[in-house]
Amino acid sequence: MSLDEWLARRRGAIFGFPSPRYQLALAAMERYAQLIEISPLHPKKAQHYAAQIDSVRDALEYRMWYAIPYPKYDLAWAELYQLRNELCRELPLAHVCGELIEEISDDLGYLDASNAKAKRAELGQVRLQLLEKICGNRAVNELAQRMRLQALSHLAAQARDAYRLKVNLTRSRLAIIGVAIVLALLGVLVIMPPGLRSGLRHGGDIRERYLWLIVMFGAMGGLISATIDIAPIETRASEYHIDRELPYLHAAIGAALALVVYIVLIAIIGIEASPLNPSYLVIALVAGFAERVFVSPLLRIAGIADFTRETKPLTERRITNHAV
Repeated sequence: MSLDEWLARRRGAIFGFPSPRYQLALAAMERYAQLIEISPLHPKKAQHYAAQIDSVRDALEYRMWYAIPYPKYDLAWAELYQLRNELCRELPLAHVCGELIEEISDDLGYLDASNAKAKRAELGQVRLQLLEKICGNRAVNELAQRMRLQALSHLAAQARDAYRLKVNLTRSRLAIIGVAIVLALLGVLVIMPPGLRSGLRHGGDIRERYLWLIVMFGAMGGLISATIDIAPIETRASEYHIDRELPYLHAAIGAALALVVYIVLIAIIGIEASPLNPSYLVIALVAGFAERVFVSPLLRIAGIADFTRETKPLTERRITNHAV
């Protein structure tokens, strides 16, 4: 089997699991393709829209970037938004009211709360006017209402694109922060005696191996904290792309905190107990769990104004400044 054939079979899969972004784009593409197929469109219009569907399908095919396969999601969504804008003018009113208006209403939620409320109210007026037209009210100017709908569709697409850009930039910042913390932690382990290489060597000094246990228990505490701090169900779907990056950051911060607390207890406070006392592992686990105190400031540093995590129980946490 060639590499191209293997990628074609695994399209949209990450480690055997479907990629959410790929599945959403694919579902939208198939829905538009079906609407075009069942609508009585002019042959040239239908051909034009079919070409746009093919362009979206081509964007969702995997390319190779430094030996890593990836689809062009941004291009695919841009093509889908443009297609939706055009379909607002061309599809039969029944499909416009039953399909497109609901989808546009969902995307208007990416605006701030006040604008989203106002634009949804305007969208509701357009819906009522189009429904009256379907019912035979000749006083309704269908073209004018379709143009209003197209404008709202374009505005919703811009809002969603802007939000996706913010999510992607935030993910990049979080990745940079996480990598910096891991590199700093590894640097400390390499330079500070006992160190990295001797601690990992078979038959190395037990004190050096114990240092690695401290770091691992701290990372374990961070992961436990991340598990408890799962995003609430009302979190916007696109924010799960940010939430997916956070467990690594939790683990890195937990490991660093555990190492710092261990050094403080041994070197600064001068506790006379054996540095190999198993109770230090418990302290490292608790220190790793306490990383949640540092996550919110780091998220603010990363520029996440809307994605806030409070150190409260899951039922009390909420996402602020988001339109429902």
